[in-house]
Amino acid sequence: EPTSVCNLRCIMCFQADSALSKNKRFMGFMDFGLYRRLIDEGAERGLSAVVLASRGEPTLHPRFVDMVAYARERGILDVKINTNATKLTKEYSRRLLAAGPNTVVFSVDSAEKEDFERIRVGAKFEKVVENIRTFKKVREEEFPHVPLRTRISMVVVDDKQDCDAARRLWAPLVDEFAIGRAIDRV
Repeated sequence: EPTSVCNLRCIMCFQADSALSKNKRFMGFMDFGLYRRLIDEGAERGLSAVVLASRGEPTLHPRFVDMVAYARERGILDVKINTNATKLTKEYSRRLLAAGPNTVVFSVDSAEKEDFERIRVGAKFEKVVENIRTFKKVREEEFPHVPLRTRISMVVVDDKQDCDAARRLWAPLVDEFAIGRAIDRV
């Protein structure tokens, strides 16, 4: 978990629980030195895969791209990240793709602005759509031979969401489109 800090308060996420998100003892960024030690120790013992995600939005970590790159440099074969795509500018997308993740999962839950912003509280629908389109364009134009899988991960929280409309919008922007039901954690 590069960070437990998130810029959103999605209704199905731990971050929606203010007992967690407002408690500074539970929030923070992993020290890069600690991260390197963990990756080094894992690499020495045959670690082959890491998932850089959990409670927080990993792209908020100031050294997140370095984290991805370091895992790849140390021989980690599969580096997967999850992101809400709110910070994926063209330049950030370029830097992230150059770092070499194998799987990038975008967490989005609707093709409709109102539903999306009701679920992904704090996100701007148009900006996330633009960011994912930009990521796809940078990948196609500048990194066409990079072995990368992209996926939309849609979480169904209620019957208001139109999964077919979401598939029509998001599936053309990624390699895979997945739908799962929310797990009541809060």
